[in-house]
Order: sequence, then structure tokens, then C-alpha cells
Amino acid sequence: MAVVFGLLGLALNAPNFGALLPLQIGRALTLPIAMLFGPWLGLVASLIATVPMIPATATGTIGAALAAFEALLIGYFSDRGRSPLIVGSVMWIVVAITIVAAPQLWRAGAALVRAGAAR
Repeated sequence: MAVVFGLLGLALNAPNFGALLPLQIGRALTLPIAMLFGPWLGLVASLIATVPMIPATATGTIGAALAAFEALLIGYFSDRGRSPLIVGSVMWIVVAITIVAAPQLWRAGAALVRAGAAR
């Protein structure tokens, strides 16, 4: 089941939709695997859906790592009866705060400098 939904997630992530590529809409299929079957199968589905996409974006490695970490967190807390929505929200709030506080950790600063130099 994890492999099938991981491949379906990859099929949703693979087409180059321009601005939608970083959204990884295939996670809509892989995160329920983590919620229903636990963190490890969620991790498998997440890695199948995101690892082949690493070369497609400048921050693909970070995106794949975040998706894998999110699947582990959501699967872990779902198994313990906690809300996956709250866990996912807290994780992305922490990520957003660290991006604002230290963009160099996420390579966001380098992308902004390159974009400014291209003008």
C-alpha cells in the first residue's frame, strides 16, 4: 500500500507545473499512509514520492528531508491518538520561523542573492 501510494504521489509531483512544483501535491496521498499505517510505512511512501524529485528543484534535498520528517512525525503522533493536523501545523510553523530567523540554514538566502544578481 505504501509503495502504491508513494508511486501515485510521485506521479502527482513529477509533472512540472512551474510554481506548483514546490508544493508537492503528492503528499496528499502519502501523508494518509503515515496516519493510517504508522510512521515507517509513511516514511516509505514519502521517500518514494519525493526522492526522485530532488534534481528538479534547487532545494530538493531539503524538501525530501522535510517530507520524510513530516511523515515520521505525523505517523508517530497519529499512532498515539494525537491530531495529525496539529502536529503538521506545529512542524511547519517551526520551519517557517527558522526560515525567517536563519535563511542560510535553508539555502533561501543564496537563492535570493542569485535572483537579485540575475536582474
